[in-house]
Amino acid sequence: MPNTNIQGLNYSDSQNELVSKLNNNFDELIEFHGGVQGNIGPTGGDGAIGLQGLIGNSGITGPRGSRWFVDPSQPGGTGTYAVEGDYWVEISTSKIYIFTDSGWQDTGYTLSSQNILFRDVAYTSIGGSAGTSITENQNSPSLYTFVLGDQSPEIAPLINKELSKFEISTDTSINDGGLLEFSKSDQEDGSISDYSSHPIFSWASPSSTSSDLNLDVLGGKFSIGGSGGIEVSASDITMDSATGITFDGVYTVQATGGINLNFPLGTTTILSANLDTGATFTSLTKSLAISPTLTTSTPSIYISSGATGALKTERAADTFDDISHSVYNVMLESNGATASESQFFIDTKGKIKTNKVDGGITYPSSIPGATAQYGANFVYWYLLARTSSPAASSNVNTYRPFPLTSGNIAVINPYTSNRYVGIGIYSDSNYSWGSTGGLERGQSIKVSAYCSINPASSSTNSSGFKYIGYGKNSSNITSVTTLPFLATSVDFVISRGATGSGTSVDYLAYGNTGGSGGSFYFDI
Repeated sequence: MPNTNIQGLNYSDSQNELVSKLNNNFDELIEFHGGVQGNIGPTGGDGAIGLQGLIGNSGITGPRGSRWFVDPSQPGGTGTYAVEGDYWVEISTSKIYIFTDSGWQDTGYTLSSQNILFRDVAYTSIGGSAGTSITENQNSPSLYTFVLGDQSPEIAPLINKELSKFEISTDTSINDGGLLEFSKSDQEDGSISDYSSHPIFSWASPSSTSSDLNLDVLGGKFSIGGSGGIEVSASDITMDSATGITFDGVYTVQATGGINLNFPLGTTTILSANLDTGATFTSLTKSLAISPTLTTSTPSIYISSGATGALKTERAADTFDDISHSVYNVMLESNGATASESQFFIDTKGKIKTNKVDGGITYPSSIPGATAQYGANFVYWYLLARTSSPAASSNVNTYRPFPLTSGNIAVINPYTSNRYVGIGIYSDSNYSWGSTGGLERGQSIKVSAYCSINPASSSTNSSGFKYIGYGKNSSNITSVTTLPFLATSVDFVISRGATGSGTSVDYLAYGNTGGSGGSFYFDI
C-alpha cells in the first residue's frame, strides 16, 4: 500500500513554501499515496518542567545516641535520665559504667591510678569569680605524664617522664605544623589576620632527624628577662634579622649588669652592612668614633701585640698613582678642627706633615758638662746626652752632660771666663745614643745645638762654638776638631751601625763667617 506523505507547516515558512506544501498535501490526500519517505528530522528540545508532586510522610525517629555522664552518684534510670548504651564516670573512683537493661554495670575500665587522675575542682579566682578546672594530682609525678599526640607513644615508648607534667608528641610526617599556639580569647575573631599574629611553637623542619625548634612571635615583640641574669649555652649562636640587630639596652637586649659575650672555643661572626667580624679580621665600612671618659693615666686606645706588627693602615685597590697628598690614612685633629687645621698627617704616599714642632727645646744650664785642656787652650765642653742625666748645678765643679729631655734641639748660653767652648756628643754607656733604650741598630737621629749670646748674664760669654768632639769627662774628650770660625749652630746626625755597637756622628757647623762639616766614630 502506498504511503501518504504529508508535509508539516511551520511559522517560519514563506508564502511560496506554504503554497507548495498545501498543494502537495492536497494531491497526497486525493491520490491517497505518497512518494518516497523522507529523512527523520532532528530531535526537538526538552519541554517545560512539570508541577511538583506532594511531600511524602516523615520517617520514624531513630534511637538517641549514647551519652557520657560525669557525676558523684549514678544518673537516673530508663525513662528519666539515662538510656541503654549511656556511660557514667564516677568522680570518686574514676570507674566507667555502662547502662544496660539491668541498670548500671561496671565496664572494668577506669581513669584512676593510685589517686584520682582527673577531677573537677571548684575554685575561686583572685578576682573573686568562681569556676571549675581540671587538675592532675599524683603522689609520684615522675611516673605519670599527660601526653597529647597524633600517634600513640606506646608504639615507641621513648618519652622522658622524669618529673614531666605536660608533653606534646607529634609525628612530623603527619603533622609538620605548629606544636603549641597562643591566642587571646577576648581578642580572637577567627579572621586570617588574627591567626597570623599568634605566637607559636613549631618544628623548624618536618624531617624526623631534625630537633630544631622555633618560637615565632608574629604579632609583637619577644622579650626575655631574668632578675638573676640570663645564660645561653649553645654550640652555635646565630642572630639574623631582616631589619637589623640593635644592642641598645632598651629594645633588643636589656641588662642592668652589662652584657658579656664569651666564645672561648668558637668564632664570633657578625655580618652587617657596616660591621663584618670574621675568624681572622674585623672591618668597618663607617668611621669609628672613640670618645672615652678616662683618667689621665689611661690611654683611649691601647695596643699590646706580640706579633711583628700591631697596627697597620692601608687603602684597598690603590696604586701609587691613585693616592695623593690630600688623602690621609692617619690624621690627628684638635676638637672641631678642619682638615687644614689638623696637627699631624700621614698621607697615602707615606709623607708626614705636622703643623707643630716635632719636639720642645732644651735649655741646659750655662755650666759646662766637662772641661779639658786641648793644646794651649782650656775648653769648656757642652756634651749632648740622650736622656736621664740632669744638667749641671750652680756648683762649677759638678760637670754633667746635657740631656735632650724636651726634644732634639738644645739652646746653650755658655759660661766661659774667657775660655774656648766645645760642643759634642756624650759617649758614656749610661746615657749614650747606642746603648739600651737608645738607637736600635740601623737607626739614626738628628739633633741641633745653638749658641745663645746673652751679655746681660755674663760679659765673658763666648759668641760661638770653637771645638767639636765627643766624650764624657776631661780625660777622654777625643776626636776633637778645631773650627776655623765660631759656630753659632751645629747639626748632628747620629747613626748606629747595622751590626755591632759602633756609632758614627756627622756634623755641619754654621757661623757668621762660614760653615764646616765632618764626622767621627765611637764604639759605645
